[in-house]
Amino acid sequence: MSVTLDLMSLSSYYKRQFHWRDWSSILAALTEIDDFFGHEPLSTGARSRYEAYARDGLAAGRYDFHMGSKLRGYLEQAGFTVTKVMTVEDQELSFSGPAPPEVIDAWRTRLDGMKLLQESCGPSFHQVREEFLECLALPDHRSTARVYCCVAIM
Repeated sequence: MSVTLDLMSLSSYYKRQFHWRDWSSILAALTEIDDFFGHEPLSTGARSRYEAYARDGLAAGRYDFHMGSKLRGYLEQAGFTVTKVMTVEDQELSFSGPAPPEVIDAWRTRLDGMKLLQESCGPSFHQVREEFLECLALPDHRSTARVYCCVAIM
């Protein structure tokens, strides 16, 4: 939605700016996460809170928590030719097994900074946050989140 328009505007801007310098192409490398809250095992209640927050963010145009898998399409719509799409390892956002304490601390800080998530969860925020953090520490923790990187040229 708005991301497509931003890429379209950006590509038009760069075409205008660099044309006079006789640049023949623009290279873009974008990295984004897909399924940001995709960590298991979570209770149905906690998962539904995170999914509702992600849907609300997308509907309001704030953020798409599933953007990673959409990067290719948005780049192509903006006139880029995608030359490579890959998922990359990430020890904080997309991993399996128990997280080390510093990763759990980083997630705690991240979740505590999400004021709209807190408002969305209401009084259950602390419980929902703690369940998520406990999930990250479990030996059987697994992530459905993926970090995508797209390389494209125009």
